[in-house]
Amino acid sequence: MKFIEVNGVLYPITWTSVTNWTLNLPLYAGINSLVVQGVDNSGLRRTNYADTITVTNSGPGALLPVVINEWMADNKGPGGLPDPADGLFQDWFELFNPNTGPVNLSGFSLTDTLSTPTKWQIPTNVFISGRGFLLVWADNTISQNPARGGTNIDLHANFQLSNGGEAVGLFSPGGVLQHTVVFGQQVQNISQGLFPDGDTNTIYSLTNWTPRAANTLGGLSQPQVRTAVVSGGIITLEYDVLPGRAYQLQFKDDLAAPFWAVVPAASAVRAAGPALTITVTVESEVPRRFYRVVLLH
Repeated sequence: MKFIEVNGVLYPITWTSVTNWTLNLPLYAGINSLVVQGVDNSGLRRTNYADTITVTNSGPGALLPVVINEWMADNKGPGGLPDPADGLFQDWFELFNPNTGPVNLSGFSLTDTLSTPTKWQIPTNVFISGRGFLLVWADNTISQNPARGGTNIDLHANFQLSNGGEAVGLFSPGGVLQHTVVFGQQVQNISQGLFPDGDTNTIYSLTNWTPRAANTLGGLSQPQVRTAVVSGGIITLEYDVLPGRAYQLQFKDDLAAPFWAVVPAASAVRAAGPALTITVTVESEVPRRFYRVVLLH
């Protein structure tokens, strides 16, 4: 056994003998269920190296570590998530604060090389709200970080993620590992993350990725028509959609045709909210036309 994790978090351990060890960890007020997991020299978490302990804390609750809650290491356009700072499709990961109060992340550090914990230090005056989310773009473009900090703001780290798999770690200002995730080969525009938020014991693949919001295991919902209006040679289509996702307007002049064509003016339209409106010009020489909106995965 090389490491010991508690609820998926690697805490500093003092070994008092070959088989005995002690550690200190934060507790919620009340009942705490602790899953203790041993990790061997190959990084494997064997089932016979695990145990569950229940501890009742009759005193005040301590702050729990901020965790890496969701990540996408193969983010590609147009179906992925663009960075609002420059419109590029860069890899990203999300931090989650499991506490009810805010946490000051000033001086914490992020890394994709666990042997170099201070690879990138979070700037001063950066906070994450209670039960809140903060998105970090792994784009190697730290010049895009806000000059004055803020709460739940997007950050930009000085490293990038590998879609072939690697590790990401969050360290306290004192160099104590708060949380790390290790992932393997990634699928394009599919994130991975914790569910429920902050539950470090299981990692899920998430087709319905939710940066800056609570994770969900629900599948992707296809767009549903709200209204379709033709007026003055203009067709206005309104759909129920998923915010932040990219959609494409397609058409056929004959439903028996084998393929749908793409409307050039709406080849990739990103939804800013739960409703998406697309307008197209009616072609007078076409007697009829069939439209559909599809979600770009």
